[in-house]
Amino acid sequence: MGIWCYQDAGVFGRDVYLSTECVYCGTRLTVLVDERESGAPGCESCRHLRACRSCGWWTGISTGSDNSEHGCSNWTSVGSAVLRELDVSSGDAQCTEVRDYLNAKYDARGRVHPRVMEDVVATAYADIGYRTVTTSYARDDGIDIFIERNGIVSGVQVKRTRNKIEAEQIRALTGAMVLNGVTRGVFVTTSTYRRGAVKAARRYAEAGLQIDLVDCDSLFELLRQRRHSDDVLAGIHQNECWRHLKSLYSFSNHEGFGDGPYDEGDRSLYVPPDQIPR
Repeated sequence: MGIWCYQDAGVFGRDVYLSTECVYCGTRLTVLVDERESGAPGCESCRHLRACRSCGWWTGISTGSDNSEHGCSNWTSVGSAVLRELDVSSGDAQCTEVRDYLNAKYDARGRVHPRVMEDVVATAYADIGYRTVTTSYARDDGIDIFIERNGIVSGVQVKRTRNKIEAEQIRALTGAMVLNGVTRGVFVTTSTYRRGAVKAARRYAEAGLQIDLVDCDSLFELLRQRRHSDDVLAGIHQNECWRHLKSLYSFSNHEGFGDGPYDEGDRSLYVPPDQIPR
């Protein structure tokens, strides 16, 4: 189904359609369509569609002006994807959808089902070249995921929590590492670490047990590192984007031209074609 709605395409403020960054995750937008036409002086139009490689949000605009000896007409129609509601707390939620959802709405990370969060983290490591194996949710012996690259195996513990990670939790991970016969570990949390936890990880590294600490900010960056970002763009249905644009402003004083003369919408929302960023 995907996380974005087309039929209920949103109408945001005028600046959204001139922005070059995603309003959800801040990634620089990729131009999918940039069609511009110019005729006689004062007659021009533009159809512009941009999308986010990270989360898949899109925004489109069709705008133009026709100033001739017969009169003047201007129009601007816009649309943007709207994030649909997704029950990330369900253990049956689809991992790929939850990951896409978190790229767009990262503050929902505290509601994700713990098992699903483990799967999301596993796919993120797989996307950057690791072989991954998730363990049994009920009996994981303290390791949620095993990741391997270049012959080096690490045990990963994923903690979906709003609380800061304590030193005791780092010590528990080292015990699980010893029990599972690995000397490298990764602690992934949706929150942050207390100073004691950071010190504990440093002391264990000095003793030969390397533990990498991934906090909420690092996790967000990890989720965004897609190996197949082009697939995100390929999943955007351009025809549906254009079909659901909504008129912001439409004006014509051409007598006998279509249904004119007419003046509909808010003139301050009109966007001249030459103001659309390339």
